[in-house]
Amino acid sequence: MKRYILAIVLIVAGTMTGHAQFAGANTDEYKTKTSTNYEGNVTRGYKGYVEIGFSVQSDAGSGGIYTSHGYLVNPFIYFGAGIGLEGGKMYFHGNKILLPIFGEFRSHLANPNRHRHVPFLSLRGGYSPIDGTKGGYCNIALGYRFTSRYVGGAFNLSMGYQAFNAEREYFHYNHYHMNEHWVNEFSFRLGYEF
Repeated sequence: MKRYILAIVLIVAGTMTGHAQFAGANTDEYKTKTSTNYEGNVTRGYKGYVEIGFSVQSDAGSGGIYTSHGYLVNPFIYFGAGIGLEGGKMYFHGNKILLPIFGEFRSHLANPNRHRHVPFLSLRGGYSPIDGTKGGYCNIALGYRFTSRYVGGAFNLSMGYQAFNAEREYFHYNHYHMNEHWVNEFSFRLGYEF
């Protein structure tokens, strides 16, 4: 698992370098306050995201809310930190709550100052301190950013892969035992950025 995460981080780092070189070629476009065809351009500075969504696997699902706040380095690169709350995880003989505290890297894959709708990549990694789901957390998602002429900010729709550590109870030799187990699921999120 660690090798896969390291490989993804290296790929993203290469993408960031390419975006940074492209960004340095024309800095005026990042300072633009309006666009020729829409309002909702992106400049550097504070950025916040709020998302609702659900996660599913073969035999269970859950709903939740997430928020992330951080710094937009340029229209392509965002670094932040956030927290989420997912309830209703009925995987292992009981209701589980996931409370991930995470760091996030997000990259727009096209210039949002030139295009109203752009794809993005989001990587989140962190830790859940709640009993039953205590342990590591990661979420990798691909999404689409939509802007509107009538609403300030933008909407985000994403789908991805989520994994977290959970305790599983099982019966063996007339006793109940607990062990840790990685849960893998698909995530679907609808968000608003401001």
